[in-house]
Amino acid sequence: MLVADELAVQFSISRTGARDILTWLSDERLVKQIPYVGSCVTEIAGQDIQEIYVILGALESLAVRNGVIRIDSTNLRISSDCLSGPATR
Repeated sequence: MLVADELAVQFSISRTGARDILTWLSDERLVKQIPYVGSCVTEIAGQDIQEIYVILGALESLAVRNGVIRIDSTNLRISSDCLSGPATR
């Protein structure tokens, strides 16, 4: 169970901030608020997870296509250096 007061202490934030976050998560249907008890994480169905990954894949593909169109040689070199990591520099 997620309790606003306990979360506030654990993350060193105000109780109001913790309650606001739980309300936002509830509005997004990621947690279910139970009056006078606390909140619990909402179960996500397998079908929902599959749909999320399909959407993420489409967004990543679109991001790559748009990036390839706009990248110049300087940014390509910087990206390549970042991907190669410090071990190969």
